[in-house]
Amino acid sequence: MALPEVVIKKIDWSEKLEANEQIRYSHVIGKTALGDFEITWKSWKKSPSFTIEGEFFGYIADEVSLDAAKGVAETFYETIVMRCLEK
Repeated sequence: MALPEVVIKKIDWSEKLEANEQIRYSHVIGKTALGDFEITWKSWKKSPSFTIEGEFFGYIADEVSLDAAKGVAETFYETIVMRCLEK
């Protein structure tokens, strides 16, 4: 019997959020079944780096753009999910 194709649900990203008492920098939050991802950056800098962290994974990477950082987070998340599956 053939197994159905598995599609991993994408990370649900927030709109850009400003610094607050919990997160000191501009940021977006990505919600997943495996916890949240945060991408933070210092928006006042001309060339900010975008730092990716996972709620249960800690620091993941730095990227040069928000889109690149989201892509790294998506790939990281998909890799974790795929490692949980068996063939």
